[in-house]
Amino acid sequence: MNETFTEIQGVRLEQELAIRRALLRLRENTVEQVRLRELRDAISQQYMEKIDGLVMEAEYIKECVRVWIEDENEGKVIGFPDAGSAHLRQAKPKPEITDRAAFRDWALNEGLVKEVVDETRAKSTGGEMYVQTGILPPGLEWIDAHTTLVVREPEADDPTL
Repeated sequence: MNETFTEIQGVRLEQELAIRRALLRLRENTVEQVRLRELRDAISQQYMEKIDGLVMEAEYIKECVRVWIEDENEGKVIGFPDAGSAHLRQAKPKPEITDRAAFRDWALNEGLVKEVVDETRAKSTGGEMYVQTGILPPGLEWIDAHTTLVVREPEADDPTL
């Protein structure tokens, strides 16, 4: 009887060691996941900061080019084979959706849209309402006429340019 009990204990002991190793590996796995997530977030944050800096630089450059074309180039197109071209475009006044939920509720109440929102039609109706009555529907903002800069990439056979 003792031999049977020892074998059972031996098997049980091996199983407990295997479970212990599995639990230790699970703990290591969880710690590694946390470490990798923190590393990913730190790297991602660095890249996001670089991207944000490039976006700000691009906005500044575009504004400088827009002002130069308006003031120094009499609004004419400027272009270079290797750098592309830039010109000004006069944007018409128009409504723009700033709060989709509020605008959608208004449009549904007015019967302008179905469950699948046709924003273009509802937006133009809201814009017409603003022009006629001076009342802007909820969720819309009126964008006055303004000049925008249009930048076109150079046309080149070499994709590296």
